[in-house]
Amino acid sequence: MMQRKFPMQTIAGSGTDFDVPLCAARFFRSERGFLMKRFFFPALGGALLALCLAASALAEVVSYPPGTLQGLRYGTGGSYTNALAPTNSAGPVGVNAKSPSVNGGNATAPTNSVTLLAGGMPSWVLGAVNFLDTDAVSYNQAAITDGLVIADVYGGCHWLENGNTVATNNRATISGGTVLVTVYGGRAWSNAGGNASASGNTATINGGAMTAVRGGYAYSANGTATASNNTVDISDGSIFDHNATPPALATASVVGGHAVSTVGGVAVALNNTVKISAAPSTLDLALVSLYGGYASGGATLTSTGNTLQIAAAALGVEVRALYRFQKMDFTLPATLALGTPMVTVSYAVDFGTDAQISASAPGMTVNTGDTFTLIDATGAAIGGTVIPAPGSTFNGYNYTVEIVNSQLILTVGTQGQGPTPAATAIPTLGNIGLASLGLLLAGLAIATRRRGSA
Repeated sequence: MMQRKFPMQTIAGSGTDFDVPLCAARFFRSERGFLMKRFFFPALGGALLALCLAASALAEVVSYPPGTLQGLRYGTGGSYTNALAPTNSAGPVGVNAKSPSVNGGNATAPTNSVTLLAGGMPSWVLGAVNFLDTDAVSYNQAAITDGLVIADVYGGCHWLENGNTVATNNRATISGGTVLVTVYGGRAWSNAGGNASASGNTATINGGAMTAVRGGYAYSANGTATASNNTVDISDGSIFDHNATPPALATASVVGGHAVSTVGGVAVALNNTVKISAAPSTLDLALVSLYGGYASGGATLTSTGNTLQIAAAALGVEVRALYRFQKMDFTLPATLALGTPMVTVSYAVDFGTDAQISASAPGMTVNTGDTFTLIDATGAAIGGTVIPAPGSTFNGYNYTVEIVNSQLILTVGTQGQGPTPAATAIPTLGNIGLASLGLLLAGLAIATRRRGSA
C-alpha cells in the first residue's frame, strides 16, 4: 500500500531544529504554539530520540549465514571462539564480552534474536551474552533451524568471574540441525563469588538432534545457585550422546532446572517443568534421563515443586529414567486401552517422597474400578512413594495411585466432587473506610431527622 508523503518544513526550537509536517509548522509559528515549540517539543524530541535509540538497540535480529562469527572473551583471557551472537558482542580487545543490549525486551519483542541457518557451523550460539558486569540477561532467544553447532546453544548467558549473575526469560528453540553438546534456555554462572539465578527460561525442542537440554542452569561457587520456573518443552527431535564411545553408552539428559553449587554452598531447584508432547514415532528419548529440578554439589540441596507433564500424543514414549519430579501430570488419550502404559522406563524411576500424581482423559468414559498404567518400569529400579494430587479428580471420579510390580497404576474410584472451590474473599474496611462509613451514616441520620421534622 502506498504511503502518503506530507510536505515538511523545518521549525527552529530551543537549541534544536525539527522537521515537521507543513500543517504542524503553521501551528508552531502561531502565538499559541510558542510555548510548545520552546519547551515541550524539544523535550518530546529528545524523548522520541531516546526511544528510537532504545528500540534500535532492542530486538536485534541476527542470522547466520550470512553474518560473522566472533570471539567472546571471558574471565582472565578465556574465549568462546567462532561464536554466533548479537553484533559487536565481542567488544574492545582485552575487554570481556557483552552484547550491546542484554535486557529490556519482552515475550513478544525479544531483546535479541539469533538464528542459525543451513550451511552454518559455529562453535557456540548465544541469543545474548554478558561476561562483563552485573546487568541481567533477559528475554533473548537463540534458534537453530539447520546447520551444526560444535558446542552449546544458549538463549541467554550471564557469566562473571566474581559477582551475582541473572538469566531470566530467555529461550532456545531447536527445530532442525545438530547441537553436539547442550542446549540451554538460559544460563547464569558465578565463578568465584556471588549468587546465580536462572528463572523463567525455556528450551523448546521441535526437531533436530542434540546431546543434552537444560531449561535453566545456575552455578555458584560458594554462594546460592537457584534454578526456578524453567521449562523444557519437547515435541520432536532426537536427544542422545553423539560423542559416546562405544555408542552403546550414548545416554543423555534433560533437566527442567539445574542448580549447582560447590561444597558449602546452596543449590535450589524450584517449580521447573518438563513437557513431553509427541509420540515415539517422531521423538527419540529412549536413552534420555529426565530430571525435573536437579540440585547438586552444595551443602544444602533443595528440589521441590518440579513437574513432569505427559500429553496424550506422547502415548508409549520411552525414556531411560525419571528423577527429581515431585509432581506428575498425565493426559490420557480417549482411546487408551486398559493396561497400555503411557510411559515406559528402562533403567530407573525415583518418585521421592509422596510424589503427587494427577491425570485426566478428555472424552473418555470411565467407570469405578477401571485401572490405567501410567508408567511401566518393569525390569528397572523403582523407588519412592506416590499420592493423588490434593483436591484433584480423574474425569470427575476420585482415584488412587500405587506402585504395583514396578508399574504406576491409577485406579478409578467413586464419583467425586472435585477440588474444593476457593473461598470468596470478603472485603474489609480499614480505618479510613470505617471513618468514611461513619460520616455517611451520620449524614443519613441528619437528613432523616430533617425530613421527619419538615
